[in-house]
Formats: sequence, structure tokens, C-alpha cells
Amino acid sequence: INEIVAVNDGSLEDKDGDNNSAWVEIYNTSSDPIDLKGHYATDDADNPTKFLLPKLTIPGESYGILFLSGKDFSSIFDQEVHASFSFGTNDDYFAIIAPDGSTLVDVLEGIENRLGMSYGRVSPDGDGGTLFEKQTPQEPNEKPIAGVVADTKFSVDRGFFTEPIQVEITTATEGARILYTTSGRPPSEGSIFTGPIEHV
Repeated sequence: INEIVAVNDGSLEDKDGDNNSAWVEIYNTSSDPIDLKGHYATDDADNPTKFLLPKLTIPGESYGILFLSGKDFSSIFDQEVHASFSFGTNDDYFAIIAPDGSTLVDVLEGIENRLGMSYGRVSPDGDGGTLFEKQTPQEPNEKPIAGVVADTKFSVDRGFFTEPIQVEITTATEGARILYTTSGRPPSEGSIFTGPIEHV
């Protein structure tokens, strides 16, 4: 999985003429063609067999595109394949699963979704991911953005509570410091999250 775009800025148009469908780019690092027919694509770790790929042949050292539009069709002539699910700004996980329905072939987690940008790997065989300034379908990723921290996630959603709660705050960005406040004022450098916050 080389690059993924949840908010298409018109960088890639499908055969229906839509240029706002989400898409994922898969790079074949080998010199031989690969056929992903029978593999699965998913945006849900708890549902690894969400979409069965009807076909997706990628030439050696080349790119293949899977649209994540929810249209669920494939074209006989141009290999265009659309997953039965759409990928949106709240989605942060995408994986390719082997035909056995459980073996993880590749995954991107902690995906950031921003208009006009893409999320992917600095090199096709690299680990992890980062944001890129522009969307580059079927081309190498370029212009990685340094210093962008992934969004924070809270273990307890907002709401009204009658009992004290403990809240964990996490981010997928390794080494990031999370500053917090419970008063509504801007957090200070002294308010660094180090463990669960008990709020009464």
C-alpha cells in the first residue's frame, strides 16, 4: 500500500467522470506482474474480508489503483475496480488481506485525511506512513510533510457522566507530547499527558 486518499481533490477521475472518489494506490515491488484477485480489502480490522477483489493485476515495478467509492464494480477493459465500501475522513485504517481471509499482506494505520494531501509511504517498501503535500496517483510519492502529528484519540467519548471517569489520550505519532487541559483554557507546557486523567 503506497498511497491513500480519502479526500480526492480531483487528482484522479474514474470512468464515471467522478473526480472525488477516495482511492488507494498499491505498488508492485517485484519485477513480475501480480494478480490480487481473491485477496480482500478492508477499512475495518474486525472485518478482514470486507471486500473481495474481483481482479487487480499490477505489472512489475508498477502501480495499481483501487477506488474506495462504494460503487462496487470493475471494468473488463481498463482494470478499474471500485470497492463496495467508501473511505472517508474519519477512517484511519486500510489493509490488504490474503485469500485465506486472515493473513495480513499489508496495512496502513493512523491514516491522516486532509484536503489536497495524501497519506502514504516515503518509499514503497518502507514502514509506517506520512502526509504528502500533493496526491500523486500512479507516480512516486513526493513532498512529505515533516512535523505533522496524527490526530489525538480519547478512550472515552464526550458526554455527561454521573460518576468519575478516567480518560486516556493517544496519538499514532511516536514521540509526540500531548498537552491537555480540563478547564477549557489553553494547555500549558506543564500539562503533559503521562497517564489516565481522572475527571470528576
